[in-house]
Amino acid sequence: MKQDVFVSYRRDGGFLMAQMLRGALKDKGVNCYLDLEEDHPGQFDESLLDAIGATDNFILVLTKGTLDRCVNQDDWVRKEILAAINGCKNIIPVKYPDFEWPKHLNEKLPKEIQMLETKQSVLLSQEYLSSTIDKIIQYIKMKPHQ
Repeated sequence: MKQDVFVSYRRDGGFLMAQMLRGALKDKGVNCYLDLEEDHPGQFDESLLDAIGATDNFILVLTKGTLDRCVNQDDWVRKEILAAINGCKNIIPVKYPDFEWPKHLNEKLPKEIQMLETKQSVLLSQEYLSSTIDKIIQYIKMKPHQ
């Protein structure tokens, strides 16, 4: 099945939000790739990069500390973000209320990731979840399924 969106998240702190987003978007007709809920033929890491390459949209779930380990070249969230940026994907940051940009890491983060700080994002509101999902859908670039 063609996926419309790749959902990137940090497992500790972001998995439940990623699952919730996937379910809510699916209910609205948006197909999302979520790594732990997909079949992975071949190498897991190659499958992730292939999935990013095959989607037009990249949701980046930002919870407290999500970007802290992105200073490490072998960090998977970093690799996913850079693959999305280098693939010219439509990146939609979705921030949890406790997320703060790690300004103390700016010099250590790749410049491409630093630029995400000024990108339009969606603040996740549990109280107004339906409106939050509608806002995310406004940012998603959809192509007809074939």
